[in-house]
Amino acid sequence: MTYEISPQDKFNPVDEVTWRDINGEVVALKLVSGEYYSFNEVGRLSWLSITEGKQVSQIVDHIVENYETTLEQAWKDLNEFITGLMEHKLLVKGE
Repeated sequence: MTYEISPQDKFNPVDEVTWRDINGEVVALKLVSGEYYSFNEVGRLSWLSITEGKQVSQIVDHIVENYETTLEQAWKDLNEFITGLMEHKLLVKGE
């Protein structure tokens, strides 16, 4: 499935997901199914930024500031990350 993700978009974890930041690793749990997910360092930064209500463009900028990557690569990677989380029903598009 393809999702339209724009720079000004914001996303929120769905109500059925709980998560914790444990020793620098984010672990998310889908309460309904018991499935859990953990995120690498960039995924952690992205997830925390999403839960702070940041726009996609702000998250991309934050990734570029903190990691050796290009704006284009950060956008591509974040788009794939968000799309994957939406496909697994962990995120929904916010207001």
